[in-house]
Amino acid sequence: MVYRKSFIFIFIAMTLLFSSACSLKTEASLENQIPTFEEVKEITPEVKLKVPVSLSLRKFPHPFESILAVANDIDGTAYQDFIEIHRFLNTTQHTTMGYGLGLDISDSFWMYNVNNKKGYIDANNTLSWQEQISYFKGGDWNTPYFSKEIKHFINAGWIDSIHSFGDFSRNNYKDIQFKREHAVKAVEELEKEDIKIKVWINHGNAANVQNFGGRYKSTEYQQGDVPNTAGYHTDLTIPYGIEFLWDSKGDNKIGHNSMIFPVTLKDGQKIWGFKRYTHKIKDDKYLWQWDIYNLHNQLSKEHLDKIVDQNWYSIIANHMGNSIDDRTLPYSAIEAFTRLKKYQDEGKILVARTSRLLEYNRCHQFIEYEAFQADTDIDIYIKGINDPQRGFFVPIIDQIRGITFYTGTADNVKIYINTTEIPQEEIQINYKDGVPISAGITWHKPDSTDYSQNIFSE
Repeated sequence: MVYRKSFIFIFIAMTLLFSSACSLKTEASLENQIPTFEEVKEITPEVKLKVPVSLSLRKFPHPFESILAVANDIDGTAYQDFIEIHRFLNTTQHTTMGYGLGLDISDSFWMYNVNNKKGYIDANNTLSWQEQISYFKGGDWNTPYFSKEIKHFINAGWIDSIHSFGDFSRNNYKDIQFKREHAVKAVEELEKEDIKIKVWINHGNAANVQNFGGRYKSTEYQQGDVPNTAGYHTDLTIPYGIEFLWDSKGDNKIGHNSMIFPVTLKDGQKIWGFKRYTHKIKDDKYLWQWDIYNLHNQLSKEHLDKIVDQNWYSIIANHMGNSIDDRTLPYSAIEAFTRLKKYQDEGKILVARTSRLLEYNRCHQFIEYEAFQADTDIDIYIKGINDPQRGFFVPIIDQIRGITFYTGTADNVKIYINTTEIPQEEIQINYKDGVPISAGITWHKPDSTDYSQNIFSE
């Protein structure tokens, strides 16, 4: 028994001495025992070291080389003409102008209409200017007119812009009808009905004091952003959600590298202005192109080719409802829109509603992101949109649809908004995009639904 206890004691002592000796090994010898990354990778090949990588942005959603919107002013539009125009433009149904084109073209609307112009707005000479489509009847915010229809088409995407608060044009431009209360009641109604509009388009002659943002002698009448005036309202309108403004200045250039420019309003608030092609200049004279009978000039093959060749953004201003043609749109306009559809089908020009083009333009221009790569795997983290006018914000997916990155040879791509991964079904890998592969967030799904049906079944 004594012998057995002695053996156990000697064993423990030798173990302790061995452990102590091991602890005396130098730091250098310990480093020699640490396996390299390559050695670990051979043993466990699933381990991947992700390193930062610089990725460039594709200018437009794949496969397109440019993007175009038709920003239509609702002037002179009868309700039935609005329906038939958008059935032709947006659906693929049979219309009085042929089968629809299924394009993403949206429109504008008014809350009020107090225009006192004489004459008619339809081919049959039965509807007066006082019967243009508007949310309220005349200038009375207590009397709905096409309110249900307008709400319906905003939700459907056939309307995405407000053409100022209304048609306050008068034969005598000094006969001012707009009052601040018109703005108060309009914003209250839009908020109550959860109607979200980001795009404001100024309208009409100098009686429209609700216009704002102009910086030119011809726009000195505008009061919308001037505090302590009868027409002041941007203290309501901008917080409501207006972010993009057409400030009444025409443009004679068919496209630009960017459509947006910074505007500081007279009350100090900041917003984005945007350009619209309205006219050409010949012999130092303005030749206005923004009526439906000149649309074929705006969307000429020469213009469309130039937009594609220059990789431009383009916004066309027009007044599609001002047609007196029995077919709603004249043949020349039908042919022009059909030509535009062909350019989209060929992957040259993406046709987008105005609000989508402007949002894409802003997000593409001011996006902040970082990427990490391991072999053919890339993780892209969209941190946000560093908007110098409106402030930094984290976008929702619909705001950054179409954003596309050149990823080289990597085709296993994950994209995150902040740290939230975008579902893989929303990611588009483009193998045929020149030399490098590109990957991005899918564009908005085409929608050719005929929203003129069953309007009141909602």
